[in-house]
Amino acid sequence: MYELSREIPKHTKTVKIREAKKDFTPMSDRYRAIREKSKHPMCSCFWCGHKFGNGEMMGLALMHKALNEVICGTCFDAMQEIEEGEDKP
Repeated sequence: MYELSREIPKHTKTVKIREAKKDFTPMSDRYRAIREKSKHPMCSCFWCGHKFGNGEMMGLALMHKALNEVICGTCFDAMQEIEEGEDKP
């Protein structure tokens, strides 16, 4: 039996977001019922996978070349920190 192995360098995934709103709508049973019929149910954060609980606010991100995505508050805040850091000289 032969075996080859090598380290694969870490990579960074980057997505482009045109616009975003932090507090778009709260998660609810009604929202889930409406979205579960869709191919893209949007019941968890697109970036970290956090599943939203009832009453939890979801953000909305308009992707550069894709559909809208929902984003959690933690990821939204991280996105804002990165944006603010890039604005500083």
